[in-house]
Amino acid sequence: MFAGMFLLFLPNLSKIKSWVGSWISNPEDSSNLLNQYSQSITNVLDLRLLATVAVGTACELMEISRGYLFLVDSDTDEGGQKIYKLRGVRGMGSEDPESLKLQEGSPLASYLYQNYKPLVSSDFEIHSTYKSLSKEERRWLGNLNAGVFVPIHAKDDWIGLLVLGPKTSGSGFTAQECEFLNTMANQTAVALQNSRLVDDLVRLNDEFRRINNALDQANRHLKRLNQARTDFIAIASHELRTPLNLINSASQMLMDDPELQKETYYQELLSRMHTGSIKLQEIVESMMDMANIDTKALVLEPQPVFMQSLIRLVFEELSIEAKKRKQVMVLNDLEKLPLVLGDAPALKKVFNNLIINAIKYTPDGGKITISGSELKAELPEYPYGGVEIIVSDTGIGIDPQLQELIFVKFYQTRESTFHSSGKSKFKGGGSGLGLAIARGIVEAHEGKIWVDSPGCDEVKCPGSTFHVILPLRASSSTPS
Repeated sequence: MFAGMFLLFLPNLSKIKSWVGSWISNPEDSSNLLNQYSQSITNVLDLRLLATVAVGTACELMEISRGYLFLVDSDTDEGGQKIYKLRGVRGMGSEDPESLKLQEGSPLASYLYQNYKPLVSSDFEIHSTYKSLSKEERRWLGNLNAGVFVPIHAKDDWIGLLVLGPKTSGSGFTAQECEFLNTMANQTAVALQNSRLVDDLVRLNDEFRRINNALDQANRHLKRLNQARTDFIAIASHELRTPLNLINSASQMLMDDPELQKETYYQELLSRMHTGSIKLQEIVESMMDMANIDTKALVLEPQPVFMQSLIRLVFEELSIEAKKRKQVMVLNDLEKLPLVLGDAPALKKVFNNLIINAIKYTPDGGKITISGSELKAELPEYPYGGVEIIVSDTGIGIDPQLQELIFVKFYQTRESTFHSSGKSKFKGGGSGLGLAIARGIVEAHEGKIWVDSPGCDEVKCPGSTFHVILPLRASSSTPS
């Protein structure tokens, strides 16, 4: 394809070639020759095509057997030393030429970077400075078997290298020919810069496409894993419910047995069994709630709910846990809250999880405050009005980067080594479902839930504030 595109430049090339003879005898004509070449490459933005034109022009004009174009990228190694990466561009050949890395201290790199004139191959034998070339550099030069190396500079930056020769005649490159090639390299610099920009954009686009494909694949894999986890939760919780009910009822019957009530030892064992089965049943119910939320199967039975009574019920149930930790719990401004059309058992789970979370992450002697306010109907998202319930604490706070993650199922802010089955132990972990369930239930009511906290600090305890907004009536509800 590129050889075919090169044919488009042959009419100009034939004119250039016709001037070569006169240029060699009359250097004043070189400007016409170079202007013609410059016009030929002005709009070339493809690196491979530019390499084909530049190398092909030089080979045709000077009867050179072969040539290559290299891009030069500068970088630094781990030791902070500058290195130059020579990246070959496939031009008229069938393969890209071999790349090379040059250290800043290499005599080859020093010459090509600092000098703005060609380096002929005979210099490698004449000048002793090139005796220190590395084995890798000598191998690269030997494989190229070139006659002249023409650096391409732009704004004092070494950006490319034309490697040409040998000549088909076997003769060396004259000073005039080197001067012409040097000027030709200068004419190539602008086109090479433009082509490199386009090439960098193409490569960047390809890299973005590769990354996007990898992300899409990873997302599909995560979706499959998430679905498998949801399926497992649903199946496991469903299968555990029946045997748990049997254990719970059996242990209750044994505890109520008059004969066993006389035996303190057995009563202690049965009490532990019953407490454990109740705790396990709560976990299974949480798993069922989470599975229903994930599968959009959560069924709400909305009825008018008096929020003060609902929250006070949760407050009284959990006050025992707060007292164990010598914490103060306060209710504020709930008396005048209007009725909310919602599912009372589901909403009770929301505030149970929020208050338990506040108790866990507030040190002994801290304070937890539950307050509320009415939202008027002016807000477009709540055309019927709503209520806002706030659960604030004087706890250790939450890192801003984690304030969204804590509502994701199974997310734990602490390592598993801190996990505790205790209901209110300080910083004790749980199933990782409480806040996720709270969010799912609130959103099912077309409400919002979020947390504010300046950060996590176990010494200063900046605290956290959880906000729950519930509409008085969901938009899908039938007006009463």
